[in-house]
Amino acid sequence: MSAVLSDRTESAPGLPTATAAYWSLELALLEAHVRSEDADARRQALARAEAIIVRLGAELDGRHGGELARRLMALYGFMREELRAMRGAADGERMEELLELAVTLRLAAEVGRTG
Repeated sequence: MSAVLSDRTESAPGLPTATAAYWSLELALLEAHVRSEDADARRQALARAEAIIVRLGAELDGRHGGELARRLMALYGFMREELRAMRGAADGERMEELLELAVTLRLAAEVGRTG
């Protein structure tokens, strides 16, 4: 299962980097949610999710991205704080909120790419 949940965006041919990263983020969050009873597996999935968010933030162009880049950076910061809060104990409600955010980000990236 871990090979399928890789956070490497290069492994998704034909998808823009952000869209592939959001898919990877969703998968890592889903794995953390499904494996909530296995603390080590959950922490590993949460660490992958955080690494993806860090990379997404690093790819933002704050100088030319304007307000959108600033808002995304704030959102990524919020998501990282939530992930850190879940390291100690599983929190289904927080996880569902993060999953909803990840889905929304992916859908927005897909609409932005086509629309």
